[in-house]
Amino acid sequence: MDGYAASLSDAQRERFGQADATCLSEIEHELFDDFDHWETLRVQLEKLRNDFILDLQASRPIAELDSEWSKCMSIAGYSYSNPNDALGKLYERFNRGDLDLDSEANIAVADLGCRTSMEYEDRYWRLYQTAEVKLVENNYELIQEVRQAKYGRVLHLLSSPLSSTPET
Repeated sequence: MDGYAASLSDAQRERFGQADATCLSEIEHELFDDFDHWETLRVQLEKLRNDFILDLQASRPIAELDSEWSKCMSIAGYSYSNPNDALGKLYERFNRGDLDLDSEANIAVADLGCRTSMEYEDRYWRLYQTAEVKLVENNYELIQEVRQAKYGRVLHLLSSPLSSTPET
């Protein structure tokens, strides 16, 4: 559409934009009983999800897991508090232009060795999944309300008999 819109005169482009906005508004009305209500709920759920991730990262079990990983990396000669710290410092070095491929590879090998020996990924995801189940259980009503606000109208439309089906 960008190529099409670019080929239009200014007046045509303005009418095209107005028609596009009207079309979007009509689609929102058809798909959502109340788009603004759905958007409010979606933002609430997104904030809840973001807070969940931040809280999980700051939790004691994750801190203990990261501490174990950090000790392993220390034995390998590196000083990072957790895998995200290592990644952040690598990005900083890359952006400064002082990260060489050998250094990056050596850090990656040490990281992989530590993660593998302590089963970091499996342990992290078990903690994550346990916390996520609690998140869903504690916020089930909001999740259902978001689902209803988003899909309720569509499911209703799909379940309605077709009124204009011609008889043959």
